[in-house]
Formats: sequence, C-alpha cells, structure tokens
Amino acid sequence: MVMLAILLGIVVSMAAPAHAADTPAPKTRLLMLIAEGVNGNEFMVPYEVGRAVGYEFDLAGPAKVTLLEKNLQRGAPAAVVNLLLDDVKDISPYAGLIIPGGGSPANLAQHPRSMEICRMFAKADAPILAMCHGPRLLIAAGLMKGRVFTCLPRVADEMADAWLSRECGQFVDRPTVIDGPFLTSPHYAYGNRYCRAMLEMFERNDGIKLAKRPAHAVVVTAGTPFQGHAKWAMNDVPGIAWTRVSLLDNTTAIKAFLESNDPATPAPTALFVLPGKDLDATVKEEAFVALAARVQTLKAPIIGASAAFEKLKGAGVTCVQETAAKEAYADYLRIIVKRSQQMGQEGLAPLGVASTATAAIVLSEGFSDGQYAALRAFLAWREQSIAVAGAKPGWMRGKEGCPVWVDHAGEPTPDKLQYSFAMTPGGAELKKGDAKVGAAAVAFAKGATAVSDDGPHTAAIALREGFDDHSFAAMRATLAWSGRKTVVLGPEKGDLRGLNGITATVAHAYADAPALGAGSIIVLPGGLYPDKVAQAQQAEQPKWLDQQAQRDAGRMKWVMDAYAKGATLVVLGYDGSRMAGLDACKGLSFACPGHAGSKFANKPGKMASEKELAIKTHERMYSAQGFDALGDLLRLLEKDAVIGPAK
Repeated sequence: MVMLAILLGIVVSMAAPAHAADTPAPKTRLLMLIAEGVNGNEFMVPYEVGRAVGYEFDLAGPAKVTLLEKNLQRGAPAAVVNLLLDDVKDISPYAGLIIPGGGSPANLAQHPRSMEICRMFAKADAPILAMCHGPRLLIAAGLMKGRVFTCLPRVADEMADAWLSRECGQFVDRPTVIDGPFLTSPHYAYGNRYCRAMLEMFERNDGIKLAKRPAHAVVVTAGTPFQGHAKWAMNDVPGIAWTRVSLLDNTTAIKAFLESNDPATPAPTALFVLPGKDLDATVKEEAFVALAARVQTLKAPIIGASAAFEKLKGAGVTCVQETAAKEAYADYLRIIVKRSQQMGQEGLAPLGVASTATAAIVLSEGFSDGQYAALRAFLAWREQSIAVAGAKPGWMRGKEGCPVWVDHAGEPTPDKLQYSFAMTPGGAELKKGDAKVGAAAVAFAKGATAVSDDGPHTAAIALREGFDDHSFAAMRATLAWSGRKTVVLGPEKGDLRGLNGITATVAHAYADAPALGAGSIIVLPGGLYPDKVAQAQQAEQPKWLDQQAQRDAGRMKWVMDAYAKGATLVVLGYDGSRMAGLDACKGLSFACPGHAGSKFANKPGKMASEKELAIKTHERMYSAQGFDALGDLLRLLEKDAVIGPAK
C-alpha cells in the first residue's frame, strides 16, 4: 500500500538500559507466605502486579504444595509453594514480604517459623504487606503493638484478647494503611491502591524503579482477543503501574480508536503488536497503517512481540523486537508494563496528585483529639475538601493518643485553600478565612469536649467498649451545636475508653438511664471491638465475651425501647452491623464500610450498598458508614430538620 512508504526501515531488538557502575542492581525477588485456605484474589492481584513489573516470586509455606488449582480452569495462576518455611534463611534478596488473607494466616500462625520470618523483615525495616486476615499473623508475631493498621473487621472477633489488651495496635478504618514498613488493607476490593502502594514501598527498599510519568500503551492483538482472567489482567494490572492500556483486537476496534476524539484519552506512548491469527491481514489494513503512522509522528516506539516482529518487518514497519518467554498473557503483560516503566524513567516530573484542598487543619504536638474530630466533621458538613498538615507526613497522635494521618509537612498552600485552622492542645484557632465561618467552626469544635448536660435530656450517646473515638467526639459537638442537652450512657457509670484513646465520662448506666424528652436523638457512634459470634473463623472466643454479649444486649434493649417511645436513632459504622442483628431490624439496610459484609452474615438486617455513605434506614433511623461519612450524614440530618444548620 502507498502509505507503507511512511514506515520504511527496520530497527532491531533493543535491550533494557544497563545499570550504571555505581548503581546496584535492584532487588527483583518477593517473598509470599502462604498456606491452605488462602484467599484467591488476595494472592492473585499482588502476584500478577508484581510479575508484570518484573519481580519473581518465592512462595513459602508449611508444605510444598500447589494451592488454588481451580484458578487454572479460568486461566489464572495457581499458587505453587516452592519453599518450605525453614528454607527461608536470608531475606536480603527480597524487596518485601506479602501475606495474603483468607484462612492462610491462621494456618501459618501454627508454625512459629512463619512469625520468625515476619520479625526478620520487621527488624530489617523491609516492607511487610498484609491484607484481610493477613494482620492476624503480624498480631500473633507481636509486631502490631504501637502500630496503626487495618484488617477485615472479623479479625476483632477472632483475636478478641489482643483487642482487649491493646496488643494488636490501633485499628483505623481505611482502605489502606501504611505505618513504617507495614502496609495493611481490609479487603481485596482495594487491591489496586494496595498494589500501587506496594510497588512504591518495594522501590524505596531498593526494588524495581517505577515510571516517573504515566504511559498509554496501545495493544493490537489482531483477531485473538483476550478472555476471562487474561482480559482482566491486561486491562487492570498495567493501570496500577501508571500504564493505561487500549486493547484493539480487530480492525473495527482500530478504526474506532483512531476516530475517537475523547480529550481524556492521552496520546499513545507506545504501540505493542502481539501475535494473532489475523495479524498478516491486519498489518496491511489502512486503519493499522494509519495507527502506526500516528504513533511514529508522536516519536513513540512500535514494539513487535515474538512472532509479530517478523510480521511487522515483512510489512515494512519500523519496529522494536521483544520476545515473550511463552506465548501467554502474563509474558505479554510483562513486556508491556516493563517497557512502559523503562520509557517512563525520564521526561516529566515525578508522578503526584495536586492538592485540591479548600481547608487545612495544621496539627501541633498534643493537639486536642476531640476538637480535631469535631472541626473536621464541621468542615466536611460544609463540603470542604480537607488537608491535614503537621511536622512531617505520616501518623500523628493527639493528647489522648488517637492516630491522625498527616498529608503535608508544614501548612499546605493549594490555590483553592479558603480556610486554615491551627489545632493545638487548647483547641482550634482560625488562621485564614472568613471570620464568621471560622468562629462558627471553632465554637462547634469546642462542643466535642463538653461533659454530660443536666436534665431534662433531649439527646443521648449510647456507648460500648471500644467506641469510635472520633465519631463520638464529632457527634457530641453536633448535639451541643443543635442545642441538645446530652447524656452519655454506657454499660456502667464512670470512665470508658474508646478504641484508640479518647476517654468518655459515662454519667449513667443503661440500667438506670434517665428518661429522655420528646423528640430526642440517640447516637450509636460505632467502633470495631470484639462481638460474640456463633463461630469465629479458626479461633475459639474467650469466656469474657459472654459477659460482653450480655452488656451489648442491655445496651440494644435500652436503645430500641427509647426508639419505640419516639426517639430518633443515628447509627454509625459497626453499630450498624449490631443493629442488623436485631429481629426488630429485619429487612432494614444500614450504611457500613464496604468491606464489612462479613459482619452482616446471617442477620435479619443487611448492609447497604458501599456507595451509600449515609442513608435514612427507616422512619426516625439514620445510618452512616463511619467518621469519614459524617459530612454526608450531617447534611442528611440537616435536610430532615433533625439537627440545626451549619451556619
């Protein structure tokens, strides 16, 4: 064809750049601890992502076996344990350690060597990743004490004594949590962000260098489309490594790509051509010639994988050769991602996300935990995007010990910043912004530290052991702001400690709770703390949970009696799963964190969609996923005139 004249010349195979003499080769091996019962997704996602970037895996376990063989039926990898736990002697070749969840961590914990390996990585300050039930192994190894982490909520029920003694560290409900060398996540639903953080942690531990700019790989498969697991891997895995993929498996798809004028689609950074049954005809089609010409105009390479290189060469297309070890999706995936990573090492500035914050909270040592929580809730109520600043990025604890993630070192200065508040041991102070709004925010925050009011009471906060500290403080401030006379209730009178440090003064036990006035509000602030369950996975629950169950039953009876008398219920976080266990709540949906499904198993009530941050569950009953959903909840309560406006 005439247009082929544009593409004259052949470039032969190009190797990856050699490392400079003074630059050590990166660590390219990863260790995964694995045993019977491993969750397939939690093995597969980091495994596929690691392999695509260029890592090789050693899978160590109690026995050399092949796990997840059913994966092979859908084209996904099985887990082949190639090392015994006792074979792991030297961890220096590894960029990091991965512990997938399911039943595997509890089975590993039966073998002390698995915990010794975890301690070896911790001592070396090398990355340790644990998802879902994975933190069970780290807790059993004594590595989480004093750390901030997250996990599948059911772990609290399975390791109740560790929660009671606080040996498990400080739980926070986030999709991913990094604290020092530890990366934890509660569920494989967050696998993409978990794996992105994983790659960055490995890179910092002398692992494979990541791209400093995003890539857009256009992939032509010429009549041999990827199916099932391979299609998922080709579409999703590269994106974790900042590589967008456009899969074009026939001429029609190529034409549609060329005709697309979507401004959100970046220009191609490379064209990959893979072997396919229609490749001979495809490379001669006008649409492919036009695609190749566009790519060359952009000075982007055209890469022919394995046999495709000769086909392109025969058609006169200037290209580079890459050879796949096997004619399989995983090998093509590695070619695409590794090549994109190499090309992205130079050029643009390091990848990052520009701050869009409109409000900043600048923390100082010993800041007020309660007032911080209340101020953040108030700003979220006003639909502000919030950045938190402090001495350095990472976890910072307030006066009572609650961990807060600091985004910025020093005060952030994004273009859209409207408000800035200093948060000190004495409370909140406006530094920048509208004085009237700032005064309202400061006044709201002060309500977090109010004690129980004298009666008659028009609101109550119904606590249990391990309540959510920040939700308690923010809702205490909300009730004060709305002019409610609030009483704090608990299993017994006296001090009651929240999950991560705030101590509430309980004015009355449920057994002698004062009567509430008409139209009262009752807040259940949530908090992840052990519940008595019919069957804890791979664990025997301690006897003290029998007494805890009786205390919980007394609490819920008081709550539902008050609801029957006309009170409005506001239910946050995991208190939604406790409400769902009541027969009176049969069929009702409660907003709860998206990974909390296991806490609703076999209960009369159910969990709402993970997209529903705050909802009206029933007449005079509202629920929200937790502290991070308080902005949505407060706007809903304001709309329904349950609370006053955020003036």
